[in-house]
Amino acid sequence: MEHRDFLSRIGGSHLNYTAQERMIEHYILSNMKDMVNISIKELAEQAGTSQATISRFCRKLGYKNFREFLLALSQEAVASDARIHSGVTQKDSFFEIASSVLVAEHNALESTFSMLDYKMIEQLAHYILSVKPRIHIFGVGGSSVIASDLYNKLIRLGMNCSYSYDIAFQQITADQLRAGDLAWIITFSGYDADMLLLHNKAKERGAITVCMTNNYKASMAVASDYVLCGSYLKSYMFTDTTESRLSLLYLTDALFIYLSVKGAPNTIASLESTKEVLEQRLVYMRQRKKS
Repeated sequence: MEHRDFLSRIGGSHLNYTAQERMIEHYILSNMKDMVNISIKELAEQAGTSQATISRFCRKLGYKNFREFLLALSQEAVASDARIHSGVTQKDSFFEIASSVLVAEHNALESTFSMLDYKMIEQLAHYILSVKPRIHIFGVGGSSVIASDLYNKLIRLGMNCSYSYDIAFQQITADQLRAGDLAWIITFSGYDADMLLLHNKAKERGAITVCMTNNYKASMAVASDYVLCGSYLKSYMFTDTTESRLSLLYLTDALFIYLSVKGAPNTIASLESTKEVLEQRLVYMRQRKKS
């Protein structure tokens, strides 16, 4: 397994950890630089658990044994240090900067893919297609880009959904949620104050909550009914928001295609209808230019 997947793998399994496994995770992430030459016995002692538990922990993450796990961990420790001390500079050409961004975005997509909880996403899609709930999307700031894209895609599929850029209207919408509605909350950090309040309101109103975030450890993510996690590479000064946004857009695209296929023929009919509207608009605009 390549080093860029290590943090995503160890974080992607967070919600399934036992108490002892969480202790191992916490110790490793807090002491990355000291992990290079550690033995399984030393790790067990430092993390306050047993060697057998560490072996099971390694296998849960997809590694054959502790040695393979340690190799990936060591590579990540080196890579993490490089991310902290490297980056774009004023001397870099546009080509060099564009190359760096390309690598960062590629890694973000790979990282997001490695964290996918397929069963959870399929369950969410099944709920949307079978129950046909009212879907209310919430997001502000940088997250509004994701919210708007998600809204446009769901509308094209004929879903009953709403979204407003105005936080005041989002708060009003949250007050009007009903049991069974889908409250889809998007926040890169998972700790946005407005989104936390809206999430709590949605829970109070009996709505089903979806948290779309780049922080799988955020309290909102843990408390939500469904969680869609994107990449979160906080060590990059210039590109972390780019990676966060791109990874969530990727999740939106994948879900859109899945809903389109699984919801056929109704979703296909909706897409064809939307296509006709857009084509008619293009014809109208061409005619106006000619006149």
